[in-house]
Amino acid sequence: MNILFVTHHYLNGSSGAVFASRAFINAAAEIADKTVLLYPYKDGYEKEFIDSKVNCIPVEYNKSKVLKFFDLLSGRVHRYYDVFEITLRSNNIDIVIFDTSIVAFNLIEIAHRYNAKVITIHHNYQYEYFYDSTKYPLKPIVLYWTKKYEQYAVTKSDLNLTLTEQDKFLLAQNYNGGDSSTIKVLGCFDFHKDCEGILKSQSIESENKEKSLNFVITASLDAYQNKISIIPWIEHYYPILKETLPDATLTLAGRNPTPEYYSVCEKYGVRLIPSPKDINEIISSADFYLCPMDKGGGLKLRVLDGLKNGLLVVTHKVSARGYDEFVSQKCMFCYDDEQSFIEALKNVVESSYSKNDILKLYDGMFSFKSGVNRLNKYVASLFSR
Repeated sequence: MNILFVTHHYLNGSSGAVFASRAFINAAAEIADKTVLLYPYKDGYEKEFIDSKVNCIPVEYNKSKVLKFFDLLSGRVHRYYDVFEITLRSNNIDIVIFDTSIVAFNLIEIAHRYNAKVITIHHNYQYEYFYDSTKYPLKPIVLYWTKKYEQYAVTKSDLNLTLTEQDKFLLAQNYNGGDSSTIKVLGCFDFHKDCEGILKSQSIESENKEKSLNFVITASLDAYQNKISIIPWIEHYYPILKETLPDATLTLAGRNPTPEYYSVCEKYGVRLIPSPKDINEIISSADFYLCPMDKGGGLKLRVLDGLKNGLLVVTHKVSARGYDEFVSQKCMFCYDDEQSFIEALKNVVESSYSKNDILKLYDGMFSFKSGVNRLNKYVASLFSR
């Protein structure tokens, strides 16, 4: 079986979307005889994170901002129009996997002409995501084309895979008359093949750590959507945290913090670590993970970093999507207002859930092996219809 994987994401970053794409690419390589990857070229990619069996083809988009704007106006929303069919024809492809609906736009019929099955992976309900994160004056144009390409992918793909049940529902409800028969939940998972070994080492380290009240938030601090979630949270909710748990401390870590972060962290006494070399070291030294993101959709992948280190999590309910099992097991506590936040804080510090229990739950749901098994099951279903 030959797979052509087309991704929208740069593969050398540290965002949650990049981590997810690496996992999906490596999982595809695990189940395929041959995997060809078309990826957006900017500064290359970190080869150690992509399976060496993958034939990686960089695709550049060397246009001025003005020309890119006119491309957007006309609906030319990705860079793969010229190279896609050539790659498809020359590699005898059986399955095309589009990593986000934007890169599938106007390409699915071409794939079907070559008798290839088409899978689109939706990282979130894109319309919701861009509604929350896009600024004017681009917002109306972006939302117009987002609805076009997202509906196109949902209705034309042989199979749509989402990261959460909520996104499955939203895509079916908004684009397919409520019919979710071609939409399944893949979820997300670790891109490290040796995830089990990593978890074991963290489990051993966590046994020797004395518990206190150290909370940590991690995020890309140059992202607009994160900024409009985190800064208001520090201003409004951090004083509530200190009032409820006077001995608690908070660390905020992430790349490229804007000046607003320095100002608000200094004002409220939050420890800020800009562009850390090893984010995992910072998370593992904390006692609780906090995710205040209340914008956008999909699965908030930074929460995985907390769970992978065996940390109990306090999160806004928007960021709890896709983590239902952790919520039901009471190792993740949700809030959506002041009172529920106070209750979540009290519950998290009183929890008897051990780090090893969280790591075992993580391994069962988010390990690379579990993700490969789910993807393989869905791919097999395409050929059994």
